[in-house]
Parts: sequence; C-alpha cells; structure tokens
Amino acid sequence: MKQNTRVVVAGALVLGLAAGGGTFALWSSSAQVDGGGINTGELNVKAVEGSLSYDDLNTPAVNDWNNATDKMVPSDRVGAKQSFTLTLVGKNLKAKVNLVAGTANPAVADLATGVEGTITKVGGTPVALTDDFEVDASWNGATVVVTSTFDFDEDAQGSMNSGTQVTGGGITLEQYTTP
Repeated sequence: MKQNTRVVVAGALVLGLAAGGGTFALWSSSAQVDGGGINTGELNVKAVEGSLSYDDLNTPAVNDWNNATDKMVPSDRVGAKQSFTLTLVGKNLKAKVNLVAGTANPAVADLATGVEGTITKVGGTPVALTDDFEVDASWNGATVVVTSTFDFDEDAQGSMNSGTQVTGGGITLEQYTTP
C-alpha cells in the first residue's frame, strides 16, 4: 500500500471514530441487583358494623333513645356512640387521630354539639382521645369509641316542630412524616 493511501485510510478511521463518539470498546459486561418484592402498607379507619347506638343521657338507662321516633325537648341531652377500628400497617407508619364534632343541618341555634372519645390498643386499657393523638403500627387493630352529644338548651323557645339532620361526628386518621 502506498504512503498516501495509508494516510487516507488512517484519516478515515480517525474521522469515523470522531463521528461515532470517539470511543472504541472492546469487551464490556454489566449486572443488576437481584430483584425482590416490595409491598405497601395500609392506613384505614372503619366503622364497626352494628355499633351505632343512641342514648338518652338524662336517664340512667343505656341505649334508650330511638332516633326514628323520639323527639328532643328543651333540656334534653342525647348521645350518639359509634366504634371504629384502625388499620395501621407499615414499618415506619405514623399517624394522628382527631375527633370530629357532630353537626346539625340546618343548624339549630338551641342545639349544641360536643364530642369525646377513647382509644384502646388490642388487649389494652381505654385512654382518652386527645387532639393530634399519635399512633404507629403498634396501634394496628385498635378500637376508637366516639361519643357525640347533642344538648338542647333548656331555655329554647323558637325551635318547636323543626327538623334537622344530625351527624354523630367521627374521627380522622392522617399520616404524618418527620424530617
């Protein structure tokens, strides 16, 4: 091969390498990290079926208010009680439980609402539920009992024969993270 031909071939190779990224790999190998399943947890609150009861809080009897037929009068105090179960599954899961007060719609000026609750770990003792009550996966299966109260003002004058829909309140369960 002539000297000029060799220079042209070498120049073409250099230009080809430059156009192709400038590298020339001979052998290579790669590997991946072994895979495995990753599952997600769960955060849930569910009403215990059949646990809703109403109680005339003016009497010592229990569950003696029939929401379908009994009518409130001034100075009556009625309670609505419901149980809920918490599901908290996840290694680093943290959440806060809060009570939600009952409501009356349309609002009745003479009807005050309140809410209180207890929370119990599986096999544990009930404790008062406070604002932003912190729970984690160790509370999985815990029971929350919410009691909402409806107090009809003893001095009520203009609320006869009025209808209102009440909700008994409840709870919220919200995950939080810490930085």
